[in-house]
Amino acid sequence: AQPKCDFGWTQLAETSQCYLPGQAATHDDALAACRKMYARLTSIHTKSENDFIMALAPPSPSSSSAIRRRRTEFGLEVR
Repeated sequence: AQPKCDFGWTQLAETSQCYLPGQAATHDDALAACRKMYARLTSIHTKSENDFIMALAPPSPSSSSAIRRRRTEFGLEVR
């Protein structure tokens, strides 16, 4: 059986990992936020994983899709 994700996290069946979108001012801030949740920043290895993560990126009316996605950091829950 696949692990269940904690509330707010979304599981990708392909990897059985849980992802949580979040925003951080810097890469170091993103790392620190993930560590506080006993998680790590995601490392993308497939196109389908990339597509899944891009679909999780929160919308931002003040910036283009490409810029919004570059500014979004994702934590990957460690199970």
